[in-house]
Amino acid sequence: MLQSVLILVAVLGTALAGVTLSEFQERFAEHSYLVEPQLREFRVHNNEVRLELIRTIVLKIANLTLEMRQISSETWKYIENNNSTNDACLVDLRNEFNYYVRLAELDIKLCARDMDYYM
Repeated sequence: MLQSVLILVAVLGTALAGVTLSEFQERFAEHSYLVEPQLREFRVHNNEVRLELIRTIVLKIANLTLEMRQISSETWKYIENNNSTNDACLVDLRNEFNYYVRLAELDIKLCARDMDYYM
């Protein structure tokens, strides 16, 4: 008798679970259908905002590069025109100066490279 009851409960439980799962799938499909246009709109807007941000950052990096080159050029001209330096000092100083300019260039390059990671 107990065995018959357990079998009946198992069969009824399976039948009810099948109906519930079927209803869930149907409701989920309806919900997905209704929400998809809104999600598409969000994705389009997000993409537009992201592209505008990338354009802004690239423009700033380009301006920074030009500004850095101008500052480096002006600074080196100032050093060269300074009467208190001799040729040997200028050679040593040029190597040091180039080293720090390369560090600044590397910093800008890393900023540009990492931009994609953070986007």
